Amino acid sequence: MQKPEALSSAVNLFEEATSLNLFKNLVVQVEKDFNLASVDLEIDTIESTTPNSLLDGIESKIYYLLQYDTSTYINLLYIIDVPEHSIKYLKAENLEQFSKDISFLILKRCWMKVWYKANY
Repeated sequence: MQKPEALSSAVNLFEEATSLNLFKNLVVQVEKDFNLASVDLEIDTIESTTPNSLLDGIESKIYYLLQYDTSTYINLLYIIDVPEHSIKYLKAENLEQFSKDISFLILKRCWMKVWYKANY
């Protein structure tokens, strides 16, 4: 079992969450955080959400927010508590890649919350 900070990709994160039977908890945490920021994630029900559909939902919503609603995007990052220094070091070449990188940071932070609740 890896500490959440050590995960290097969404695939690793999903494998870890699934192996620990915490994937549904991750979906619940992501939805909770997005709802706190008044952002509709538009994913399936918790039971039918797959890792790919969760990641796609987050990426498309972040891409949209970056283009059309920057203040909501910033508020979302604040509510989720994505570390500012993590964002500063992203080296994306375009908006699509940047939204994917931010989506991973969001997933990673939500996973940290779930992992710590389950372990402490």
